[in-house]
Amino acid sequence: MPRIPREKAPDSSLALLRDGYEFVSKRCERHQTDLFQARLLFQNTICMRGEAAARLFYDESRFTREGAAPRRVRKVLFGEGGVQGLDGRAHRVRKQMFMSLMTPEALNDLSTRFAEEWRQAIPTWEGKDRIALHPECQTLLCRAACGWAGVPLKESEVEQRTADLAAMIDGVGGLGPRYIRGRFGRLRGERWAKELIAAVRDNRLNIDDRRPLSIISWHRDEHGRLLDTPVAAVELLNVLRPIVAVARFITFAAVALWDHPELRQRLQEDDDMIEPFAQEVRRYYAFFLL
Repeated sequence: MPRIPREKAPDSSLALLRDGYEFVSKRCERHQTDLFQARLLFQNTICMRGEAAARLFYDESRFTREGAAPRRVRKVLFGEGGVQGLDGRAHRVRKQMFMSLMTPEALNDLSTRFAEEWRQAIPTWEGKDRIALHPECQTLLCRAACGWAGVPLKESEVEQRTADLAAMIDGVGGLGPRYIRGRFGRLRGERWAKELIAAVRDNRLNIDDRRPLSIISWHRDEHGRLLDTPVAAVELLNVLRPIVAVARFITFAAVALWDHPELRQRLQEDDDMIEPFAQEVRRYYAFFLL
């Protein structure tokens, strides 16, 4: 078996912090290979890239999800007991619940709701000298996500719910105040979500049974049992939070179009350009910022 190249540095943690997403690709190019060894936080680590590496990570006989995410990520971003930390049949049953939410009809409904929120915001934006696109998009996506999921959202709640979901996303990449905001956002968000789950199960809140809030509330695990209320709350946030997180990609897309104005007309004229443009935005810009 060929020897796996190894970084000479006694520890590469600072280099990872400096290079970010390019850490692996730069060293793969240097070693002329798709995998290498390095020391990260003084632990031996194998870094890899490419299609074969991606397939390897989805091989459940070699990797497990339980315990893989750092504790600070679970405490802020994922929550405890969610689908991201399950393996085997438990994971497959829970994942199927999420996949059932992603029918073409459901996704079209969500995108239609967001487009309508965007149209309603335009007159307000036009009356201002400038707007901050990222927080504006977070608010629109929060409204659309809640409406789509069957989650009641009073106008007086919009700002706080948006802030909490956004803090979970931002907090995982930061230290100090950002992390603390993320933790408080997680705690408030789970308390809110548990109240919603309980209201559905007690028939105090009647919603369309095709909506995510209803589906999650009545979902049964691999043993045929209803999810514990705290776990169901985590999974509800696992639906709402990623939708709000799309605001980052919208903002990155705006930055890309500002930096490359020649793409604007091409995207308007050629629908086949939209998908590769979106994928390149996802590839190029760092989602989590330190």
